[in-house]
Parts: sequence; structure tokens; C-alpha cells
Amino acid sequence: SVNGGPGITSWHDAAASCQDAATITVTEAPADTRDLTVRAATGVSGTVSSSLGAISSGSVAFYADCQAYANDEPAGTSSWMFGLIDSFTIGLPPGTYKAYVSVWGGPGVDSWHDAATSCDDATSITVPDEPSVTRDLTVRSE
Repeated sequence: SVNGGPGITSWHDAAASCQDAATITVTEAPADTRDLTVRAATGVSGTVSSSLGAISSGSVAFYADCQAYANDEPAGTSSWMFGLIDSFTIGLPPGTYKAYVSVWGGPGVDSWHDAATSCDDATSITVPDEPSVTRDLTVRSE
């Protein structure tokens, strides 16, 4: 599991599955250090707003598709608080996602990106295979 940094949760040696992961041998020495390699991620950051202005705090969840949303399997989540940080930041593998925003403070309501009321109607967000990218999100104002 990766907490921060330019990587995403994966098996050692950047494998996507247990079957593809490299085996690590640990010795009985008093201390044994191993460097691990995870899959690279694109750093996605951005702001969230409605037609009435910036959303001051909330969280965003990115889903690979609507079935992943139905199964409560986000590819990643991020939150922000006005005054501490003014935007979200998350590491995601390259791909296409649907973003759902939970509004905690500000002139907006929980909704899908581009003010959509359902996952099916939400505009997809493309995350390229680049070190970082900005994707600003828009939610419904009411």
C-alpha cells in the first residue's frame, strides 16, 4: 500500500497481481532491508467548484467505471480542506475514470463531475501516462 509519493498500491516489482510479483527472500539477520518497487502513477491534482464558486472542502473518489462505483471499489480517493490545502492530489494509473465529489463545505452538493446526477451521465476524466496532470472538477450548485 502506498501512502503518498508517485506510486500506486501494487505487488513488488511493479506487478499488478500476486502471480506476477517477484519473490522476496528474508534472512534471519538482526535487520534485513529490502527495496521494493511499486507501479508508477500519474499525480492528478485540481480544484473543485460549482457554478456559484469554489468548494472549500470535500473529498473526491475516482472509479474506473460505474460497475466499480456500484461495488464500492474506487481506484483512489483524496480530500482537501480550505486553508490547509485548496486542491485535491492523488496518484492514479493511466486510464479513464468517473469522479464523484462529496462536498463538505462550499456552494455545491454531492455529485459526479460536470454536475452530473448519475455515474452513467458523468463526464469521464482521462489520466495520461505522464508524471503529473491537472484535472479541475465541477459539481452541482443545488
